[in-house]
Amino acid sequence: MESLHHYLRKAQQFDEVVLKAQKLSNQICHGNQTSIYKGQGNLFEEVRKYQYGDDVRTINWGITAKLRQTYVKTYNKEKGQTIWLVIDVSKSGIFGTRERTKIDTIKELSVVLALISLKNNCSVGALVFSDKIELIHQPSTSFSSFSKLLYPLLSFSSSRHKTDFAPALDYLISRSSSGALVFIISDFISSDYQEKVKILAQKHDLIGIRVYDRTELAFPKLSYMNLVDTESNQKIFVDTSSQSFKAGYEKWLNCHLDYFYNTFTSLGHQSLDVATDEDYVEKLKKLLKKS
Repeated sequence: MESLHHYLRKAQQFDEVVLKAQKLSNQICHGNQTSIYKGQGNLFEEVRKYQYGDDVRTINWGITAKLRQTYVKTYNKEKGQTIWLVIDVSKSGIFGTRERTKIDTIKELSVVLALISLKNNCSVGALVFSDKIELIHQPSTSFSSFSKLLYPLLSFSSSRHKTDFAPALDYLISRSSSGALVFIISDFISSDYQEKVKILAQKHDLIGIRVYDRTELAFPKLSYMNLVDTESNQKIFVDTSSQSFKAGYEKWLNCHLDYFYNTFTSLGHQSLDVATDEDYVEKLKKLLKKS
């Protein structure tokens, strides 16, 4: 019975995330020109006789007047570019002091971006990684194809502690066609990805999305605490109220932040910060409007 309850709870959580992602993607796409996607739009195909149900806005009035029969213009959607989602599911993502953990937010953002990309007629692929590639979904314009990744992605729990960008980035460097738009979604608690990102940037457009918990920006002064480094699985006993701890933590944090921002801005690519408790709709709209 417990296993059935666990399954039903997982299924409920899956439905909740997908429904929320659909709602958010609709909000972002509604009335929004997502110009960041290359190749979007419609291509004129032909003129044909009006059929019941055709949009009156497509009527070609010149030919209609000349032939005295109603004709409409038809269009084919222009093929969008390839989108790759590079999704970090390593153990550092399980941290969270709000309603959602970092990994919850990373997964939700990934689904939202996938839905937006599919609505822009793009081909969407995904690489899920920790310190190795965990899941691969080859690019496809079909939502039914991408939906096969949804449950494995949203229910995925990595047993790997460390983060290593190299396997996922090496895969794209060596095995993907040029000209894709790559979203790298992670907490970026690492400092060994810059060179790989530089190489990848030679063939793709990149956007780094850093997900964080607000507690990480200012660690609470709670006196002595047992902390666990989720990347190394080491336990440490610290006085969080001490000045030395505060100074050391701020130095560590700023080092990672500077590394992240410098990696993407130095290459002329965009980056975005998203907090686990943040309503990121307007922020994502602004990002996707940029060309």
